[in-house]
Amino acid sequence: MSEIRRQGPWRVPQLLRVKGIMSEMKIDLRYAVLPPACTIDVTAVMANVSFIVPPGMIVDFDVTSFMASAHNDERAMAASVYTLPHVRIRGRAIMAELKVRVRERGR
Repeated sequence: MSEIRRQGPWRVPQLLRVKGIMSEMKIDLRYAVLPPACTIDVTAVMANVSFIVPPGMIVDFDVTSFMASAHNDERAMAASVYTLPHVRIRGRAIMAELKVRVRERGR
C-alpha cells in the first residue's frame, strides 16, 4: 500500500524485475540509460504500474492479464523514426493496471 517512483537519469540493468502488490509504481524511462535489448519483467497484483517512454522508443509488450488492464500506448512508426534503444516489457497483471505511456521529455 505504497507509492514508488523512479525518474530522472538512472542506469537500467539488463534485466529489471518490477513487483507491485497493492501499490502504485511509476517508472520513467525518458532519461534513463538503457542497455541494448533491455528486458523488464513485471508482476502486478492489485497494483497500478506505469512505464513512461519517450517517442521513438521501441517497446515490445508481452503481458498476460487476469481480471486486469494491460495496454501499450507506443504506436507503430516508420522505421526511420526509431532512434532510441529497444526495451521488452513482459510479465503478468492480476487484478491490476499495467500501462506504457509515451511522453515527450520535459513533460
